[in-house]
Amino acid sequence: MPTSAECGKQSYEAKIQSLEENIQKQLEQIEGINSQLQTALKQSQDLAMRAFDSSANTK
Repeated sequence: MPTSAECGKQSYEAKIQSLEENIQKQLEQIEGINSQLQTALKQSQDLAMRAFDSSANTK
């Protein structure tokens, strides 16, 4: 029969594993959000350049 110390250790190990899994999921989410941010930044830069070119051509 496991001692209370062993049960506590197993409980903490399970908690650590759960937290590590959460960290991994969050890192994956951060990577996805960062990719979306880079895409949005590129689109905004392209749009700004088109607006600048358009205003330069109308003068």
